[in-house]
Amino acid sequence: MDEDSRFIIKNKVYVHFRFSDIASLQIDDFNNQNVINDLIVEKEPDPDGGKATFKITIEGIYGTEATFSCNSVSVESVEPFSP
Repeated sequence: MDEDSRFIIKNKVYVHFRFSDIASLQIDDFNNQNVINDLIVEKEPDPDGGKATFKITIEGIYGTEATFSCNSVSVESVEPFSP
């Protein structure tokens, strides 16, 4: 963090996520740019004691916002990014 308590970006990367068994998908405002501000992953336990699911929320700055549930989340790859 810098002297103003802001994060300093050191490494820019592409991250490829995989969401499996998606349900309850809702997508709003999809367009040609779709700038994402935040990706929120919340674990939701099964009230019957079964396998937990995940609630995914994609908050947009410009363009799409989405929410859905899925059974698993994984990081498939991380690759360097240079503009």
